[in-house]
Amino acid sequence: MRVIENSDGSAVCDNEGTFVANVVGCLAIGVFYGLFDRGQLMNTQLKLFLTVGLCGGFTTFSTFMNENFQLVSRHDFMLAGLYTALSLLTGFGMLWLGQWLVKSI
Repeated sequence: MRVIENSDGSAVCDNEGTFVANVVGCLAIGVFYGLFDRGQLMNTQLKLFLTVGLCGGFTTFSTFMNENFQLVSRHDFMLAGLYTALSLLTGFGMLWLGQWLVKSI
């Protein structure tokens, strides 16, 4: 994680890679669970592999937590809160979108 300082001294968080990986992972897990709900992927081992293995390995929760820890350590509580809220809301929205896309097809 990089924290870049603006000309006015305020911090800018450079967490795009983690954010994108987590959002794409949420979309993928939404699609997978949408397929499970439709009965198209019934194998329990495949379900665990795709959700826990593939999506769990692709997403980066520990990196996300470290980035927030670094922001809090620098007393940038506003940016840490914004990053957390944006990540959670966008992730939830993408998970919902993935399930909705499968149900709409």
